[in-house]
Amino acid sequence: MEKPLNIRRIAVLAGCSPSTVSRVLSGRSTSIRISETTRKRILEVCRERDYHPSIHAGRFFSRRSGVIGFLVAAESMLDDDNLSKSFFGVCRELFRHNYRTLPLLCDRRFVESKDYLNIFKRNEIDGLIIWGAGDHPAFLEELAESGYPFLLLTNRVNGHPAVYSAQKEAVRILTRRCRDLGAKRIAAIMSRNGDSYRARLAGFLEGAEGCRPRIFYGGELTIADALHLADKVLDSSPDAVICANDETAVAVETRCLERGIRIPQDLLLAGGDNIKLAQHCPVPLTTFDQKAAECAAACVEILVSHLNKGTELVSREIPTELIWRDTLPGDPPEAAGKHHSQ
Repeated sequence: MEKPLNIRRIAVLAGCSPSTVSRVLSGRSTSIRISETTRKRILEVCRERDYHPSIHAGRFFSRRSGVIGFLVAAESMLDDDNLSKSFFGVCRELFRHNYRTLPLLCDRRFVESKDYLNIFKRNEIDGLIIWGAGDHPAFLEELAESGYPFLLLTNRVNGHPAVYSAQKEAVRILTRRCRDLGAKRIAAIMSRNGDSYRARLAGFLEGAEGCRPRIFYGGELTIADALHLADKVLDSSPDAVICANDETAVAVETRCLERGIRIPQDLLLAGGDNIKLAQHCPVPLTTFDQKAAECAAACVEILVSHLNKGTELVSREIPTELIWRDTLPGDPPEAAGKHHSQ
């Protein structure tokens, strides 16, 4: 009876050492050079005998899983458009680098059991991408102290390495555009919750400097929640409204249509995030795209480079894309720079 095939048996058949077979089958780049002839001979032995290496054995020898965790830290945002774009972007880019993705949810049990540490200790993941982290999650400090590699995606928290988009600059440009078009009573619907929204608020304040803007704060800025807030904003008779996100802007446009307020003739309006609904509103919505897929790709690039080459985990800001539509006419082409019109 033929002996069961394993790494040692493959090494005998291919005429090389078991460690060489392990390196070839792991697919990981190392400082030890393996000739193309040897690599092809090992793979040919595996193909002829229909051999597939055990994931668990590979982890045991290499101490690597080939898996990156994708942790959603904000349960309330599971239906967020940018979450789906971010997750797909991470999966696609990790696949290109021969890694797989493990979806994780940061619920109370996950935190109380310290599973954010245990998944590293059990060798289930090599690194962690954390989407939508809140302001003061204690587990981030524990992760940092432990030395386990992680990157934040979309939000910055306490100086931890993060990939995020230039949302402050986008909102500043939108607000300045309202002023350039003659708006004098600029209002904003904003939130203080989270790094992204605070960046948008800061951009609005910079863009509206000198014109005494009014700011209305909301919590969960969904369409349903923002409808009553939209009434308060319109009661203040603004001639421009900058919204923290597109759902809020859709609520404002809905109330304008009900009240007979014309957009953009009576009111300039802009949102943020470029959700699918934005281009299908009765008056297509000017907004900005925070380039979630590009942020995801950059996040994977930084993390994989750290794992494979030992490079530093660093933060990176990704430019946004302004989408000029009918609610706020765009800059003239010569002044638009890198920003997109459609």
